[in-house]
Amino acid sequence: MDKETYDNEMDENKYKYSKQVFINITQLIVIIVLTVAVIYFSMNQKIVLKSPYSTNKDEIISDGNEDPERLNQFAYYISSLTQNITYANANEQLQKLLPLIESQNFDEVKKNLKLEATYIIRNKITQIFYVSKVDIDSANKVITIKGIRERRVSGETLKTNNNDYETVILKIEYLVKYGTYFRIKNLGVEKTK
Repeated sequence: MDKETYDNEMDENKYKYSKQVFINITQLIVIIVLTVAVIYFSMNQKIVLKSPYSTNKDEIISDGNEDPERLNQFAYYISSLTQNITYANANEQLQKLLPLIESQNFDEVKKNLKLEATYIIRNKITQIFYVSKVDIDSANKVITIKGIRERRVSGETLKTNNNDYETVILKIEYLVKYGTYFRIKNLGVEKTK
């Protein structure tokens, strides 16, 4: 091989090598830009909220800012499903509530609701709940509903020892997830009287 052919091949190889390096660097930059874009848009996506009750208004939120009015409506809806209940509609109320429960606590919450529904059906109880106060803690994602619960069995009103109705505190731990309005993370009832 003569020197001129050798030099031409070396120049050609250098050109191919520098072209390949340029292509690789360009691909790397494109991959980095696309990765950053995917991460940015997935972290800052808007969530379309669907209300669990019948309204025609959808709401869009981002950055975890929930509308207090919607949270208040959600609280009334959940308190109505869990506390305004009769032996005739206990199972239907339970079925309306189950789709709103978060999957990680689904079995536990379902079991507790089923026990409550069975107790109401077995004893033929009708209960009415009067909401007196709704406290919303958006930072901890907890709604506290305080109210008075009136229970009736065969037309007779059940009262406490003080001839009073039960004061009940209903706590709802919620989260916004999957484009649905709110998901119930945990649900608990406490009797204060």
